[in-house]
Amino acid sequence: MAQRKKQKLIIEHVQADALSLDGLEPLLENGAVELAQPTEAIDFSPAETTYSETGLILDLLAELEGVNTLVLETSRQLMQTKARVQELEALLMGEEILVARIKELEGEVQRVIELETWLDALKVENASLKRPWWKKMLGLA
Repeated sequence: MAQRKKQKLIIEHVQADALSLDGLEPLLENGAVELAQPTEAIDFSPAETTYSETGLILDLLAELEGVNTLVLETSRQLMQTKARVQELEALLMGEEILVARIKELEGEVQRVIELETWLDALKVENASLKRPWWKKMLGLA
């Protein structure tokens, strides 16, 4: 059996020039061919891992794009809110000015009421002074 193995030609599968005729003489003499399998097993798991990592990266990029869209929408809403707050601040300043003016006018109203009361008292006194002397003596109105 050992002799039979020696007679068989072992052609290993290698990446060589396909047109090379080296090593064909023993094949023609012996007429038997035995193919040897490569001893190293090809591991495709890194390719699958790479694919899953690539898929994971693409998923993360899609999520990042979604987050970016949400950030842009939030930014737009914040800008609108800021503009509205500025409008409300301007209205508030106007209202504060009006409130201050109203307080000033309330003070003026109090002064006018006092003056009207004083004026009415003066009118009564003036009417009293304009009465004829005989009404004054008799105490008639």
